[in-house]
Amino acid sequence: MSDTTLTAEALEELAAFLQEVPLFSALKPDDLMVLAALARRDEFHAGDILFRQSESDDRLSIIFAGVVQLVHIDPDGAARDAGRRERGAMLGESTLLLGEPHDVTAHAETDVVVIVFEREPFLKLRAEQPRLWGRLSPSEKVTRRLRAPRFGWQAPDESVIIFTREHWWGLVRRSFIPLLTLGAAIFLVEVVIETVPALV
Repeated sequence: MSDTTLTAEALEELAAFLQEVPLFSALKPDDLMVLAALARRDEFHAGDILFRQSESDDRLSIIFAGVVQLVHIDPDGAARDAGRRERGAMLGESTLLLGEPHDVTAHAETDVVVIVFEREPFLKLRAEQPRLWGRLSPSEKVTRRLRAPRFGWQAPDESVIIFTREHWWGLVRRSFIPLLTLGAAIFLVEVVIETVPALV
């Protein structure tokens, strides 16, 4: 693998390319130039491994040229073909935005050029470029995870899957019949306790 520093001309070419990527499709030209300045260009030879399943390299790779083969290793150790990706495909969206490990291994099927964004400088955009950050278009799956609340008891690698809020009246309404039944049962028990000694 080799990495290349981008020239001014290459930055403009990259900005135009990034607009074709779903995550960045809603960004304005100035936003795209900001992103292009954060990017790095990496090159791989056919047969190289871009990343391995379960690795947490905190980066997003976007295929600029070439073909990448994806392989998923099942829990029983069997390798499963997860498809091929070509120009414009994102590899590691959840790794970049959520800090999650890769769920596949990526092999360069041909010579491959990827545009790489590292997680730490990318996340600084949230504070430094809030308008740019707000125009990003993550996948639906990642969007749900980004909007999920965080709690103090969660480990760093844990995420909320389902989180709901309910109005207090809904809780009262759903609890009414169970509470009424419980009250009636307690009343009957007290009646029986008072009646049994009298019968004896």
